[in-house]
Amino acid sequence: MKKAILLGILVVVLIASCKKKKENPSCEAVEDGTIKLNLHHMVGPMAFEFNTDFTDDYGNNYQFTRADWYLRVPGFLEHDNITPIVSTNTHFKIDPEVLELTYGTIAPTALHNMQWGVGVDSTANHLDPNTYVTGSALSNQSPSMHWGWSSGYIFCVLEGLVDIDGNGSYDPLETFALHVGMDSNYKDGDNLHVNSEVTDGGTTTIQLSVDYSAFIDSVDLSIENSTHTMDNMPLAMKIANNFNKVLNLH
Repeated sequence: MKKAILLGILVVVLIASCKKKKENPSCEAVEDGTIKLNLHHMVGPMAFEFNTDFTDDYGNNYQFTRADWYLRVPGFLEHDNITPIVSTNTHFKIDPEVLELTYGTIAPTALHNMQWGVGVDSTANHLDPNTYVTGSALSNQSPSMHWGWSSGYIFCVLEGLVDIDGNGSYDPLETFALHVGMDSNYKDGDNLHVNSEVTDGGTTTIQLSVDYSAFIDSVDLSIENSTHTMDNMPLAMKIANNFNKVLNLH
């Protein structure tokens, strides 16, 4: 009788122990895997550099002095390309010095597609940045990435110099400032087919390319060089319609 009681207690303890862990069918402990995003910052085929000459689609030489934007990753999808397996609606504030992002941890699984967009979703776009802890992507930034509660966040800030007259130098006032925001200009990109495995306790790194020339695809910086969205909505919309070209698998 005592042996039976002890055996029963042991079985109960083992079952309870198993339930406390993430487990596979054999009740072996399984650790979450980590998803990381590595960013390769480019301007077309060239590596991004501040204060370096690039050429727009109309032959104008230009240089970036600021390039900040918001990447939103709503989640990842399983093999069937439908079922969400990670859904944290994460926003990241990106600039060319951001090389690696930690998205989060999940149980081992297969990642098929990565959902993404440029900007801040309409709900978060009208929340107070003071409610976020310092260091959060949506907290107050310096330089600012926020216009105020009514207008919300600036989704993309591109600033620099442009050789408007084509004389080979950047003369005074030959600048561009492209600030795009507002709910209507948030854009989702096409899902990226990452086809990666999250392994037991491992790290899955997804290599991504950011092409800053894509932001200004078909933009003539000699004449289309200033928008703070509401003061030049056509140009803001033109840039926003390029958002889905910005991010690709590297």
